Amino acid sequence: MEIESLSRTFGDRLAIRIERLAVVRGETLVIMGASGSGKSTLLRVVAGLLRPDTGYVRLHGELLGPDCPRELRRRLGYVIQEGGLFPHLTARGNVTLLVRHLGWESSRIRARLDELVALTRFPPDALDRWPRRLSGGQRQRVSLMRALMHDPDLLLLDEPLGALDPLIRAELGRDLRRIFRALGKAVIFVTHDLAEARAFADRLVLVHEGRVVQIGTVRDLEERPATPFVTEFLGAQTFREGVA
Repeated sequence: MEIESLSRTFGDRLAIRIERLAVVRGETLVIMGASGSGKSTLLRVVAGLLRPDTGYVRLHGELLGPDCPRELRRRLGYVIQEGGLFPHLTARGNVTLLVRHLGWESSRIRARLDELVALTRFPPDALDRWPRRLSGGQRQRVSLMRALMHDPDLLLLDEPLGALDPLIRAELGRDLRRIFRALGKAVIFVTHDLAEARAFADRLVLVHEGRVVQIGTVRDLEERPATPFVTEFLGAQTFREGVA
């Protein structure tokens, strides 16, 4: 995926501006920043849910956006904050919704669902439960399976661990790292948490007030900060980790 000269505003407020950014197969790119910095807006633009004011997003050289062919948008998998499951569908119904709409044969759906249940370590006997009867970690696993069901090329995750308690968060975080390694897909992972960035990032993009401050590995930002803000932000995060 490639981003070129992209910007998005709301009224007179800049939400996000990125001159150039790319992610390749097998790479996990972490977008990090404080609340309101533009992280989720960027993900929604990449997913085609928001139209950029300028610039473009390309996947395999093809333009992504609200008007692009549905077949291209289906090459994305998107895990929104807190899962976003449909409450009137069971876990199975949520995971298989798109592929049933696409007309997959039931045998193909069952085989793919079995693969994802094993991959995400989701309890098979919970597939027919309603979302309200699932734990927070189970709901996030269902959301991840739904995003992976159609085998997308690019996986987008918007703070997938943010609403979980610490023990579930640690367990699911370990499983996500294992899944990313196993699948080798391009991943964009949005977080405001430095511990998550350390765990997942091949490269880290730090944004502040809608603008990219620095791109590099976590070590790059720690040892060679581009601006005083980088040092201040990482220092505050490290202090919080120390208190925890």
